[in-house]
Amino acid sequence: MSRNDRRLFFRTVVAGKGGGRSMNDRGCCCGSHETCEDPIVVEQRIARPPEELWRAITEPERMRQWYFPMLPDFRPEIGFRTQFTVEHEGRAYIHLWEVREVEPLRRLTYRWQYAGVDGDSEVTWELEADGDATLLRLTHRGISTFPRNDPAFRSEACRAGWEYLVQRSLPEFLEADGTTGTK
Repeated sequence: MSRNDRRLFFRTVVAGKGGGRSMNDRGCCCGSHETCEDPIVVEQRIARPPEELWRAITEPERMRQWYFPMLPDFRPEIGFRTQFTVEHEGRAYIHLWEVREVEPLRRLTYRWQYAGVDGDSEVTWELEADGDATLLRLTHRGISTFPRNDPAFRSEACRAGWEYLVQRSLPEFLEADGTTGTK
């Protein structure tokens, strides 16, 4: 991920905290998916086997290349916790992750919070073999529980960030890593 690409990602995804809300049965606090898209789902078919995508989403040295360069450590083990700070527009955001579900080569879920900020979300990566490729589905639930007064927590900003990561940054990383890209 280039420096400009990282700035775009951090500008669209990684900023903001505060003001928790309770979710309704659709995972949305506002009751209207016209103004609140929760959950956000982004899919991509990538011309690589599930094993290669699994490594890209679970091995910290790989995750740093396309996802979060400041990630100190990560292990796909239930209960594993990590935290890291992202600086954005003069603010420091402390990301808190806790792994909740692991099905090797198929599914990874972690809780995603921010220190000192009300709100609680969950990110799930799902991999499904599809011939000579893998269908990747990213689901981020609970975005609506974060403060609405920070533009970074608006669903359109979060969607743009996830689309960038899943549909551009990850495939470009895999391609540079010797893969054939997306289909």
